[in-house]
Amino acid sequence: MTRFDYSGIIDFIRQNGTLVKYRRGEPFSLTGSSCKTMGYIRKGAFIYSAHDSRGERHVVGYAFENSFVGDYGAFRLKEISGVDIVALCESEVYLITYETLERLITENSSYFLHITELLYSEIYQRFVDTYTRTPEERYIKILQCNPHIFERTTAKDLASYLQITPETLSRIRRKLKKSNKNLF
Repeated sequence: MTRFDYSGIIDFIRQNGTLVKYRRGEPFSLTGSSCKTMGYIRKGAFIYSAHDSRGERHVVGYAFENSFVGDYGAFRLKEISGVDIVALCESEVYLITYETLERLITENSSYFLHITELLYSEIYQRFVDTYTRTPEERYIKILQCNPHIFERTTAKDLASYLQITPETLSRIRRKLKKSNKNLF
């Protein structure tokens, strides 16, 4: 969110949205439900997960303070969500409805373009990182962006997000600690 000045969007959401509090473990949205709101996280964090055809849960994303939360594609297209989005801790989110977002887009269409570009860029970079960075490099990158991630999520969920086993994550953490790479 540093490549574009989102202050106008954030101000609009704060002024026109509704501040809602979520308890740890409370869903923002669930797989199979319609996405009627998007949000801006004032405080807290959320985890995104999806289930494969065998019923196994995979962590596919995180959202932290000062970022947006929601299944944007399902929200914009008025489709059913394919992910569970759940609060990792006590969280406060400014929620907006589809109609409110439409009003923002009507008032300033460049916002829609920037939101779409940001989402595309984040997804594409994560896809490329999966193929071009080692699990250790991906782990270091997420720590650099979110140094306190272990205060909010489990090693098992972080390993799922990194697409590695919890044992591999444990080995990476031990190796970095042993080599005195005190990241934080």
